[in-house]
Amino acid sequence: GLDDLSKVNLGVGKTLDPVKVPAMWRAGKKKEVRDYCINDVKLLRDIFYFGKEKKRIKYTQKDYGEIKGIVEIDTPW
Repeated sequence: GLDDLSKVNLGVGKTLDPVKVPAMWRAGKKKEVRDYCINDVKLLRDIFYFGKEKKRIKYTQKDYGEIKGIVEIDTPW
């Protein structure tokens, strides 16, 4: 997921728990949800450029939710 990718490669994570976002929207916290979505796009962009520059990214390898380790792969972009 995006949170794992950003933590492993950039050292930062998502700003909110994504499970809570729909309830926040319904509660009228639209600015917070908007900021959360903008942050997600920035994280994705930063991971892309990280992979482009380093030619590799890391990801957390899991087996049915259990963390097995960190794997590094080449990025073709």
